[in-house]
Amino acid sequence: MAEEDSAIASASGVQGAQDGDQYHQDGLPEGRPGHLLSSSLSTKDAMSVMSQRHRPHKVWRRRYSKLMVVGDAGLGKTTLIKTLLSVPGQKIEMHDGTETNIEQFCRDPDSLCSCITWEDNDDRVVWVYKVQDTPGYGDKLNIWANIKAMVDFVVTQNEKWLKMETCKQRPADMSTIEDPRIDVCLFCLPPHRLRYIDVMFMKELGKVVPIIPVVTKADTMNIREATMYRQEVYSKLRNCSQVGVRGRINLFEFEKETLKRAGVDASAAQFQTLPFLVVASNDVNADMMTKDNIFWPERQYAWGTCEAFNPDHSDVLQLRLLLLKDGLEEVSAAKLERYEVWRRRRLSAMKFGMNVKLVLLGATAVAAFSIGSSIAQGNTLRGLLRDAWKSTLQTALFWRRKNRHILKGPVEPHPRRSKRALFG
Repeated sequence: MAEEDSAIASASGVQGAQDGDQYHQDGLPEGRPGHLLSSSLSTKDAMSVMSQRHRPHKVWRRRYSKLMVVGDAGLGKTTLIKTLLSVPGQKIEMHDGTETNIEQFCRDPDSLCSCITWEDNDDRVVWVYKVQDTPGYGDKLNIWANIKAMVDFVVTQNEKWLKMETCKQRPADMSTIEDPRIDVCLFCLPPHRLRYIDVMFMKELGKVVPIIPVVTKADTMNIREATMYRQEVYSKLRNCSQVGVRGRINLFEFEKETLKRAGVDASAAQFQTLPFLVVASNDVNADMMTKDNIFWPERQYAWGTCEAFNPDHSDVLQLRLLLLKDGLEEVSAAKLERYEVWRRRRLSAMKFGMNVKLVLLGATAVAAFSIGSSIAQGNTLRGLLRDAWKSTLQTALFWRRKNRHILKGPVEPHPRRSKRALFG
């Protein structure tokens, strides 16, 4: 028996050596069992991985933001957009909207839309930023046509997104679809004087999108005029008391932390922040562009130079940081909240319209049945009309009782009555 056991052991050793040779011949690392996965990680790597929580691998995705620029003709809206979006080595292709009338804009608004993209490597996000330019409204006598066109354009973008949400073939991840909704509106104001037409335009447009007021060509005012004009504009926009324009205008106000990150003094009052006083130019400092590769627009005068990105001359730098960097997430989050409110109202209106159609169809059917029954019984024309009206009225009253919450909304208790119930 001992001889047989030694023979078996020697045979097993030979077979194990052959398997080991085959293991090394297959290119697998020495000492690793063949039933485990082939890996380049070592025990040291495993210790470093298990010493902390894992950070999930992020997949590249796209996020969309859209800015709308509105203002009178000749205020430099297109020049301001170029100043905000341009960087060294990248030329922004834009179509000047000076010669574009409101009818052409309604037919093809994308012709006045500019787009830039950049990558955020930390969050693995590709930002797609669009700026929608609009025709100036000062050349038209009927200002309400321009106001209605701008308001309808914003609402149409919301309708497009709602249609894509309710589409049967919609993707599971809606972030893969280009978002057409407007995030915020940059409203350009003339220097020196705030006109009634500008206040009325902002009041109506602010009902569908928040407004960021911007005073263009601010280099035409001195320091005292600029300070007083900023306070005047802010006070009038916060409490309008003009004929036909009452109440507050929907202004977008950034958080104090966001303003601080953008280099704005967070302790300053709001009337010292809004509106932004900006200077834009198509002329760029050639020396800084060639030597230092810095995009630096400026305006040359006989008495000196006004620099657009100089914080002592203009607020363009802070505005650019708020729109494209520090306040971008805040603006996008506000858009989502605003859209949800609009979406609930829109769906409620659609439900109300469907109920009205059903009531009309039901009332018509009941009236037709009543008329048919009356004719069969041989009633007169007056009797036919009386029966049809009675049946229609009963159907309408039944529908009104059934849908009372849609017509009137939730009923809140009277404050005096609730106080009496609490204190006896």
